[in-house]
Amino acid sequence: MSEAQFPGYIEYQQQDFDAAFPKVKIAAEQGNAEAQCMVGTLYQLGLGAAADSDKAMEWYERASGQGYSVATNNLAGMLAVRGEHEKASQLYTLSRQQGFEHSPATRATR
Repeated sequence: MSEAQFPGYIEYQQQDFDAAFPKVKIAAEQGNAEAQCMVGTLYQLGLGAAADSDKAMEWYERASGQGYSVATNNLAGMLAVRGEHEKASQLYTLSRQQGFEHSPATRATR
């Protein structure tokens, strides 16, 4: 199964977050990094689930640990908002190393 074919992916893309959340969460629990990032986003924004920044960060950390650059960048952003600027800066750099091209650190160096 490719990354884009896990259960809930289509519903997520169609912004049917109530239908997507339980399906995507199963894929996330099975270790799919893209699904883990999506679950983080759903928790962060309160879409399909109650907003919970701690759970969002937990899911972003899981995906980031697998090298998923979008999750690393999202986690950095959440830490920056919390005032954890040093850790956020490290994660922005890591997200760039993982291939994310739009982090603040990337824009600052171009």
